[in-house]
Amino acid sequence: MVESTQNKGAKSGQSGLEIRIGKKMSYLLRHGAAENGVAISSDGYVLMDDLLNYLGNKTSLELVHSIVDNNDKKRYEVKIEGGKEYIRAA
Repeated sequence: MVESTQNKGAKSGQSGLEIRIGKKMSYLLRHGAAENGVAISSDGYVLMDDLLNYLGNKTSLELVHSIVDNNDKKRYEVKIEGGKEYIRAA
C-alpha cells in the first residue's frame, strides 16, 4: 500500500500547513535560492528574513522554528551570527 504525504505528516505530528511550508523551505534551501534571487552562503546558509520573504506573509518565524524543531529527520540547521538568524538544509 502506498502511503500519502498527509499520512507521513500525521506520523511526525506536523499539520498540512507545516508539511507544505517544509517542502517549500527544502526546495529553496537545497535547489532554488539562486533561481529565486535569495543569497546563499558557500556553506549553504540563507538569512532567515530572506526565507520568510520567500515563503510569504502567512508564514511566521515561530512556524519555521516549529518545522525545524519537529522535523523527525532533522533536515535543517539554524544559527545566529552577528545578531542575524540563518538557516540551511542539513
